[in-house]
Amino acid sequence: MAEITSLAVEDVTGGAIVLATALPTTQGWFKPELVNDAPDGKPVDGVLSYSFRAVPPRETRRQSTQRSRVLTAALFVSDSRLAGVRRIQVNGVLNSRSVQP
Repeated sequence: MAEITSLAVEDVTGGAIVLATALPTTQGWFKPELVNDAPDGKPVDGVLSYSFRAVPPRETRRQSTQRSRVLTAALFVSDSRLAGVRRIQVNGVLNSRSVQP
């Protein structure tokens, strides 16, 4: 995903919800998701890192307005997975954002 525009973590029973918003370069991207960057899914040096991914359009699409291209992905992270995590980071192609849980 091109650019991560916002990142938030909301506490819920049993863990937290990581909510990321991204802006692809064109319309038509779909099925956004946050994918753990670590093969074992564990934090590295206290950082739980995810990549924002989405399926590209099958055909070339126009850019259109920013508002029409926004994608949002959310992921539940359990309290046990958050143990020892100092920061949650979401990576895009152009940037990354991070927050403290």
